[in-house]
Amino acid sequence: MRRSLEAVICSIVMVFPVSVVGAQMQMPMDPNMPGMQHDMPGMQHGNTSTPQGKPAVVAPQNHENGLLQEPENLGHRSGSVDTSVPELLKDVAGRKPVSLAELEAMAETHNPTLRQAEAQIKRAEALAKQAALWPNPQVGYEGDQIRGGSYGGGEHGAFVQQTIPLGNKRGLESNVYKQQKGAAEIALEEQRQRVLADLQHGFYETLAAQAEVDVRRGLLAIASDAVVTVHQLANVGQADAPDILQTEVESEQAKVDYGAAQRVYLKNFAKLMAMVGMPEMQVTRMEGDLYTEPQVDVTAVVARITSTSPMVRRVDQQIAVAQASVASAKRQVVPDLTLRAGEQYNGELVSDNPLVKWLQEATLHHARRRAQSLEEQAQRIRSAGRRRRNRRHHRPRPRRR
Repeated sequence: MRRSLEAVICSIVMVFPVSVVGAQMQMPMDPNMPGMQHDMPGMQHGNTSTPQGKPAVVAPQNHENGLLQEPENLGHRSGSVDTSVPELLKDVAGRKPVSLAELEAMAETHNPTLRQAEAQIKRAEALAKQAALWPNPQVGYEGDQIRGGSYGGGEHGAFVQQTIPLGNKRGLESNVYKQQKGAAEIALEEQRQRVLADLQHGFYETLAAQAEVDVRRGLLAIASDAVVTVHQLANVGQADAPDILQTEVESEQAKVDYGAAQRVYLKNFAKLMAMVGMPEMQVTRMEGDLYTEPQVDVTAVVARITSTSPMVRRVDQQIAVAQASVASAKRQVVPDLTLRAGEQYNGELVSDNPLVKWLQEATLHHARRRAQSLEEQAQRIRSAGRRRRNRRHHRPRPRRR
């Protein structure tokens, strides 16, 4: 196709000389001019007339199949040629182009894999917090020897129970989830770099498809101009039927290639928006430089990968998670302390319970003994007061001198 287009371009360059020749052919020529004498019939110049004195009519030269002619009007095309051009991106030119930085910012917000990695971090953080807390206290009902029917009865009651973990099991289990949180953070960083790398690859792939669409559009315009030019050349005898057919075939092939390039761009754009997380975004052009070669220091890249690569750090963090799990499992053999308190009632009267009777008698006896002790103490105090008064009255008075 490239050689054919070069031939067409050469033919376009020849249009101006051909026009000059055509203008010269319209000038009156002297039949006696040297070089203008021809022996072949029908090649004499001048006013050629029929024996009756009428001008000769030159019939168009038709090929055997009847589909190709040497048209006199420029709008004629050979055969049944579809001149419509597929325009799948006709509304894209009026929209704002999007750059790689804008796509990366949208991916940070809308990419579902990044949202999933962030949810894993929050999950590990919540589990670490829950593991560090005390177990929830239990409040419940219990029954024993419950019977139904006319022989109903049994013991019924409520209880409160609290489990106290021993052996620092809460701290060790919380440390396991903290290490898992660190692994999740490294996984998020790794996934972010993977998404950005895939996004950059898809962006430049779409940008290359956009450039191909522009190139195909230009080639289609050249091929369409070549079709018009070759028909103009055919009118002045500078192109024959194979040239016309070849030019029209190349024009149709350029239309097919232009439509295919547009569909490749739409496919790459849809895949790019799926990586961003916004598949409903309208098709627009890419804004970027496709021809500037990036400067990459291979040695620095290799050193950074071996030292700070998220994959290497994630493996080290998984080792830390395994070690924390082993330390927590070793302390699981330590028993926990369970405190339980409650009260039960079997349906018997309080007065019929011997334990209750003994407690009542003991309480009553203690109260009586205390009351008696207080009464005896009061009597002693009163007796002591009476004795002091009696002594004061019977004390002998001193004699006067």
